[in-house]
Amino acid sequence: IFSFHMPLFFICSGMTYRVSQNTDEFLKKLKKSFIALPLTAAILFLANDIALWLLPWGGVNTFSITNELKALFFSSGFPVNSFIGDVKAIGMTWFFFTLFTARMIYDYICMKLDRKYAVMVSVILMILGYIFGKMLWLPFSVDVALVAVIFIISGSWYKGVFTRYENISVAATAGVVMLWAGLFTATYFFGGTYLALASRTYPAFPLCLVTALAGTAAIFCISIIMQKAGKLFRVIEIVGRNSL
Repeated sequence: IFSFHMPLFFICSGMTYRVSQNTDEFLKKLKKSFIALPLTAAILFLANDIALWLLPWGGVNTFSITNELKALFFSSGFPVNSFIGDVKAIGMTWFFFTLFTARMIYDYICMKLDRKYAVMVSVILMILGYIFGKMLWLPFSVDVALVAVIFIISGSWYKGVFTRYENISVAATAGVVMLWAGLFTATYFFGGTYLALASRTYPAFPLCLVTALAGTAAIFCISIIMQKAGKLFRVIEIVGRNSL
């Protein structure tokens, strides 16, 4: 599941996101997304740590606003040995920061450039994100966001593909699943591990990213088959819509 579970979120975001038509619309989205994602994540992170500090069963005896601010500055899902010293992880809320940054970058380049040039820019950003992830982790997990842009822009393409082939067959689905399995096996063989964006682990780069695209496509195909099965998977559909 690690081979595609986080990319899947970014790809779905690209499928459901509408690119801004002008700068005013972009700025409105920027403000709205900032409140909904990084600001909300920061509040949740601070509230959680304060609660652990105050509650007798929390197990946290100290609370340092400096350490909290440093953690928010890097917004990393893993601890960072940075130029400002050791920085603790903020946990799973790192995704809020990364999604915000990646979506805004995607929105801006797609608003300003033709699609083919936007794709080219996203590939360059992906390479830069990978290099920074190996050498110097950036504040606000920007290096991860640079990699995530390629998944978001892929999601906009997936939307067209799976709308066009919404009646995909079981045989085609099996083929996509086998493609993912083969790519994952190759990635694990050459890289020795699985893709983990939070820890900047990119085995056999960029094969791991192609594996993530294939894994997500497999999930989409399986979902279409399950939906066509009707009542047989109705319970899963209800749970999916009303969970998380």
